Amino acid sequence: MASLAPILNVTRVVWIAVGAHKEAPVDLWPGLLPQRYQALRRNRSFFRHLTPRAKHALLHGRSDGMDIPSLNAVALYMNHVLIWRSIRPGEVIAVFEEDAAPHSGTTEYLQRLDQLRRGMGSESWMSGYGYYLSLYTDFLRHYSCMAVADDSIRDELHVTQEIHDYIEDTSCALWYGTSAYVVGFRAARYLLDGALPVDVQVDAYVGLRAMFQPEPSGSPGYIQFSRTRQNLYSQSVIKQYFNKNRVQNLDLIELKDVKVMVATLLYSTTICFVLGFCLGRYGAARICASAIRLASRYRCI
Repeated sequence: MASLAPILNVTRVVWIAVGAHKEAPVDLWPGLLPQRYQALRRNRSFFRHLTPRAKHALLHGRSDGMDIPSLNAVALYMNHVLIWRSIRPGEVIAVFEEDAAPHSGTTEYLQRLDQLRRGMGSESWMSGYGYYLSLYTDFLRHYSCMAVADDSIRDELHVTQEIHDYIEDTSCALWYGTSAYVVGFRAARYLLDGALPVDVQVDAYVGLRAMFQPEPSGSPGYIQFSRTRQNLYSQSVIKQYFNKNRVQNLDLIELKDVKVMVATLLYSTTICFVLGFCLGRYGAARICASAIRLASRYRCI
């Protein structure tokens, strides 16, 4: 039974399901059962929703980690857009992709955060439905707000120190994991304004919209983007990559930082020369040439 006092104002939980026969988990959100949303699958008709840049990335390879890697990524993007469209005025929903699973202690964390929010009353950062709260906090890249602010540096999230121990302002970050998040009506309207045509992956799009807001921080039209300081939900990257029934086949290269990519390249090069030594000089040249072409395609070198 739904709670009379919904956690973080959330009154609806949406679970994006790709597998037709997979049962929705019952423990995604305290007090609410998820509504199943049967996800769109990859389709070449999605091409009409892409910018020329996104089409080029899809057909000829990406030049940046935020670029569209596959039609699966486009399908995932469209799923989130359709869910944003379904949010009604005054509504706050929680959205989960199929592979999201709560960590131990997630319910207690959300309940405590909600207690602190209620203690702020009308001053709460969630009082106006103009917020986006990421619950899956891996792979965020922070940037200097000085580089994106028009007239002044964006202010930090205006909350009490106790709440600040639970949430963090992310209006200057990219790579919001869309595996698990809370979004209010006004934030959804803001995200929809400019969502199509598709130019980058959906998590990168959310980050870019957070960075380049037309409204200054603290104004009535400003949308607050933030994340929980603790990662509350898990997401299996390996399963996503190898299982075609997942919401999106992730390209693992986009999730690696520079150090990991360099280490991967060095490891691959070592294996290349070991094989080459066994196969002879001619074989080594052919193998290394193939490895270099592959690395260049993903901009590793």
